[in-house]
Amino acid sequence: MAFTEAVLAGMPPAQGPAYFDPYGDLRLEIGSDNAACIICSRALSRASPVFKKMLNGGFAESMPSHGEWVVKLPEDDPEAMIFLLNVVHGQFDDIPETLPEEKLYRLTILTDKYDMTKSLRPWASYWLKRLANTERTVDTQAQRMWIAWELGDAGLFELEVQYLLLNCTTALFVGSNADDPETDAIIRTLETLGFLETLAIGRTQMVTKLLGIVKQLLDSVMGIGQARPQTCEVGNSSDVAHEPSVCQAVVQASMLRALTAANLYPLPEPGYYVGTVKTLFLRLKTVASSMSALETNSKPWNPNSEYTFYQDYSHCKKCRKGQKPSNHSGCNPKEELISELCSAYSTLPTVVDETHLAHLAIQAKKSRMLP
Repeated sequence: MAFTEAVLAGMPPAQGPAYFDPYGDLRLEIGSDNAACIICSRALSRASPVFKKMLNGGFAESMPSHGEWVVKLPEDDPEAMIFLLNVVHGQFDDIPETLPEEKLYRLTILTDKYDMTKSLRPWASYWLKRLANTERTVDTQAQRMWIAWELGDAGLFELEVQYLLLNCTTALFVGSNADDPETDAIIRTLETLGFLETLAIGRTQMVTKLLGIVKQLLDSVMGIGQARPQTCEVGNSSDVAHEPSVCQAVVQASMLRALTAANLYPLPEPGYYVGTVKTLFLRLKTVASSMSALETNSKPWNPNSEYTFYQDYSHCKKCRKGQKPSNHSGCNPKEELISELCSAYSTLPTVVDETHLAHLAIQAKKSRMLP
């Protein structure tokens, strides 16, 4: 197996350097294992302004006055660097048609470091299109955000930020955690991009908004603050005059029971909620779906039924006169609450601002994501 094939396959290369140019004048030793590559320094300098300064600017990496010219790159990923060297030296047959997300991530780390984003022009849009169609998980957020940031895909970047906003917990904002490498990687990426504080503020805004909607309704049905409009349609019989009060009590009881079942009563303060925005939304939506108002009908009494006010007992003048049961269907705030929660959940705060979009536009020109 050839040197480059071995490295690209994740296997240790055989002894001896890989020749990217038979007349190469520079030996690169890459990674902790010092994978050796013989390359053309001029080709690399043309592709990378950073390497151009390193190799021709009088630094330690510049050509020595005598002996072999060797530049060590111990912190660089050999596989990613070999990919770039293949591009720089026109060896396109050695470039794979597909590139897994993790490898693309490591590749874009180097294109950012050495200002070589332009080198990926022929493949960037194709890779990004495939990336957008792959399954999205929190564990890969750091990689996807970075790839979109480096290659200038504003649409993908905003999608990844929105996904993270709805699916991150407070663990993302408490600092580095060596025991959780996925979260730690996201933290480091967000810090590099200057997004950590902005994302934390956006998450708090969403949590505050969702909890605020429920708190306002809860206060209302409990008689605190502005009362909800009375919607009971009760018959004119004095025997059912107390139904609105009973209906209100039923709404109160059903809401409290649903919040308690969801472990959300008493409602937490936004700053103390540690879960994701998505989880909170789904739990609150379940609470809303569980709410009920008073039901009235003329069926035989069922002792196992809850929140039902039956009107067929013998002393009920209303029923004896054949009046229809009262209508309390409009008393249940369930649909109103679900609608408000869905509206709040779908209206995300602005996290990607003009500064971020300007950077993405610059990168898009480099990668030819934009004309």
